[in-house]
Amino acid sequence: KAIAARSAARAKAKAEALAKALDINRATKDELVKGLSVAPATADAIIAKRPYKTKADLIGKGVLSEGAYQGLRERVAVK
Repeated sequence: KAIAARSAARAKAKAEALAKALDINRATKDELVKGLSVAPATADAIIAKRPYKTKADLIGKGVLSEGAYQGLRERVAVK
């Protein structure tokens, strides 16, 4: 039962995080800057290279480095 409870808690936390994540295809520049703590130039680059099919497209399209992406991947979504 304890394992099932931990698994359920992790699933709930993941769902809550996804619900709070910013959709990089729809977020405004201000939302990107404030919500992700990125520079305005990075927010501009995110917007300019839309649409994204996956979060990893941020790396593939040259918007973020691997390290920067790793720091943000839990806070972004593609819906």
